[in-house]
Amino acid sequence: MDSFSVASLTSVTSSISQRAVSGAGEIRSLQCAAAGHVSDSQPPLSDLVTLADLLEKASRDVEKLGQALSASSAVAERLQKKLKEALTASETTIAGLVKQLMRLDPSSLASVYVSYVHRQQRVVLAYSDLFQYYTQIVALPDREHQDKRLDTKDWQHLTEVATQAAQKATQSPNTIITIRASGPDGTSPLVYTAPASSSQRPDAYVEDEERGGFGSFVSSLKAMMSSVLPKPDPLVCALCEACARGDTRLVKGLLEQGANIDGKNENRDTPMHVAIQANQVAVAAVLVEGGADLEGALSSAKLPPLFQAAAAGQTGMAQMFLDHGCDPLQTSPYSTPYFYDVVEAGSVDGARLLLEHGCDVESTNSSGRTAIVAAVRRDSVPMVELLIAHGAKARGICDSSGGSLLGSTKNIEIVRVLLDAGADADSRGSSGCHVLVDAVTNRNLPIAYLLLSRGARGDRSTMSGQPLVITAIRDKQLHVRDKTELVRRLLQRGAKATCKDSGTPALRYALEQPGGLPDIVAMLLQHGAEANRCTMNSKTGETALLYAVRTGKGVEAGHLLKHGANPNEGCDGKQSGGSKGMVMLSPLVQAVVRRDADMIRLLRSYGARLDETMLEFAKVVVEQPQIYETITAPPVNSSASSSGGQQSSGRGLSVQVEISMGRNAPRAASPPPAYEAVSTLAGQ
Repeated sequence: MDSFSVASLTSVTSSISQRAVSGAGEIRSLQCAAAGHVSDSQPPLSDLVTLADLLEKASRDVEKLGQALSASSAVAERLQKKLKEALTASETTIAGLVKQLMRLDPSSLASVYVSYVHRQQRVVLAYSDLFQYYTQIVALPDREHQDKRLDTKDWQHLTEVATQAAQKATQSPNTIITIRASGPDGTSPLVYTAPASSSQRPDAYVEDEERGGFGSFVSSLKAMMSSVLPKPDPLVCALCEACARGDTRLVKGLLEQGANIDGKNENRDTPMHVAIQANQVAVAAVLVEGGADLEGALSSAKLPPLFQAAAAGQTGMAQMFLDHGCDPLQTSPYSTPYFYDVVEAGSVDGARLLLEHGCDVESTNSSGRTAIVAAVRRDSVPMVELLIAHGAKARGICDSSGGSLLGSTKNIEIVRVLLDAGADADSRGSSGCHVLVDAVTNRNLPIAYLLLSRGARGDRSTMSGQPLVITAIRDKQLHVRDKTELVRRLLQRGAKATCKDSGTPALRYALEQPGGLPDIVAMLLQHGAEANRCTMNSKTGETALLYAVRTGKGVEAGHLLKHGANPNEGCDGKQSGGSKGMVMLSPLVQAVVRRDADMIRLLRSYGARLDETMLEFAKVVVEQPQIYETITAPPVNSSASSSGGQQSSGRGLSVQVEISMGRNAPRAASPPPAYEAVSTLAGQ
């Protein structure tokens, strides 16, 4: 995530926080001004005070979100988009609400639309919950896990509630007070004033229930309103504070005074959740003995106490819960074992403790993914090793796509652990490609080399059908050294040197690469590429040797000659190009045109024929005595037979190339102006 995105999002969170505080301040000022005239417990002032509480909570929640964004080093692109949408919508909603609150004074309380206040309570609460959830997502260590959390039912539910609440907030009446008008007798019309009853329900609820629609939506809002809208019990808040400090004496005293042991504080956390967060084992034991709920996920942790402690790596706390009878095999409402969540949280010690108490290492979530998949995707080497040690299958598939575990990680250490445990190096990833193909196309060479050394086949192709050898040769971002090593390993593992891509052989691609790839050319020829069957130009039929000579690639020319290239053939003999009557130049003519003495000697050593036309050409066109002397000098024959049928003897190519061309010999200069006259002379 770039700094501009961070700054823009944190700026919006700061703006929302300030607006929420401003709105709450307006209500607090109104509350003070109305003191002695209107009771805080009487509507509509009691509803406004509740709204102020919710605004202050939303301010704190969005401020925490801003802090999490500033501290995060990686925020997924999709998460950025969703955050921007939610923050923009909430800022607009709260800004409009603050403007309405600024209209209030003690004399206008009788004209307040209570239904408007109730709808604003719901939308502020919904956004507050959404801010809390986004804070948890932003705190995740990598983008993949952040994206995954955006696919959960929790996120979908919170987003849906916030969206629907925002839509209802704009319904009529969309102002906080009535527009008062005088009647015919000069009096003001009657306005709605909510009755002073603790059982009063927002009229929007009544409307929905009478219509019989939006059943699930109404139910979720009812549950949320019943547990959150009332102010937190002061005893519960005090109990949570005592739990955080580890004050067992005070905890016992508050419980004796009637504090709700499973109640929630202003952050919607239970005393047990607070004790686990603070790793206060003694306090947690007191709560257990006092009858605290040990099975329900009643707090923002979304996990029962045992698994919350295990996920945090607090094995002492988790062991205490196990000793008090907590079930390590407990599952969520979606039938996913909570053990899976502990693995996903990355707590190796917590997962080990649960495995020792009978948890199934092959536990799956609602999507069918096993626990080891969560560990691999989290890049947790110790967790993967732990699960494999307890029997997890390294050869298993990752998900419904059928991809292997190897295909779901780019961590070489995890790849090595999986291979050691029996994973198939030649398996496929979730994209359908072999894991080796993904490694090569992503230039992850360490993993590619490891896979090849463990049995992956080198003759694999990409999704488009391009052989990996050609993919490596044509990759412009790979260093020549890396290309050479990768091609060498692919050929060793069965890649075909004669492979083609769209009819073009690998040898041609290697010869055409800027700067040259002499070592790759040599390897391809050694593994069966045919020097005389590689046509560089389909129109002219230019041979690989002629191309190498024409472009001044002497080392490549030497390799071609050593592996049987015909030194007297410049085309493939198919007469596929050129003007009528024109003779295709031979490699030797090209070398003379370039005034390349080393190339001339190399070609002559492999049997390039010399005739009167060539001698005349050297005298008339090139006009360089040293070239004429080189071409007429007795050839230093190579140990190989030329394609023209002349048997050679004497020193071999290895000596010839090292002396005449040199492994690091510079490329010949561009052809001289005389090159333009070659076709004319050749046709005479």
